[in-house]
Amino acid sequence: SRGVATAAPARRRRRRRGRSAAARAMAAAGRAVAGSAFRGVTAGATAATRGAAGSEIDWTNFNYPCSGEPCNLLHFDLAELRGKQGDAVFTVVRTVYAWFLLSFGVVCLNFLNSFILAVAIDSSVIYSGVNVVYGLFNFIIASVCGLFVVYNIYKGLAVPSPKAKRNGQAVMVVLLILSFIQMLMGAGNTNGFANFGTDRMALAEAADLGIVGYWKAMTVIESLLWMGAVGLGVFAFWRLHTF
Repeated sequence: SRGVATAAPARRRRRRRGRSAAARAMAAAGRAVAGSAFRGVTAGATAATRGAAGSEIDWTNFNYPCSGEPCNLLHFDLAELRGKQGDAVFTVVRTVYAWFLLSFGVVCLNFLNSFILAVAIDSSVIYSGVNVVYGLFNFIIASVCGLFVVYNIYKGLAVPSPKAKRNGQAVMVVLLILSFIQMLMGAGNTNGFANFGTDRMALAEAADLGIVGYWKAMTVIESLLWMGAVGLGVFAFWRLHTF
């Protein structure tokens, strides 16, 4: 009786050890499978991240408009883009960038002309000093929105990121419409083609102001530059849309 009683617990202990060993083996196998699957997912995610990183473009290198603080607002490097993505992407982005530079240059010229005309024409009826403020607003809008377009197109093609590309295109359309208005309109700080037929130009001529010749010349120059900006912008948008 004592032998039977002693053997029963021993058998139970052996069964428990057998079950524990089996459980440990299953757990180890599960961990191995899970680890293998995790490593596979991680490797896939890493590969996807590398593929979506713009061919390892250093987006943390904020070097534009200039490399020094506080003007290092974003990363933009056409030479790097050409080396990483090739000539096709480089050409499209360069065309958009050229449009931005031309448009920004015309805005700067308009702001300068607004200041000169406001100082030279001593009559708020002909040319109000508030036009300088309008010119400043245009400068800010062109700077912020233009950089938004350039950066999003750059990133949209370098990563690539369809969302960034769409955002850049949407704002670019708005800026092209505004540029077209600037090319035609002759009121406020704008000196478009219609400026020649406005009452303010007629009043300036009637008052025999010496600045009239300069104003007419700048009207022609600004209008033609805006025409060029609109044409280049439409071409850049078409290149971007068909890329």
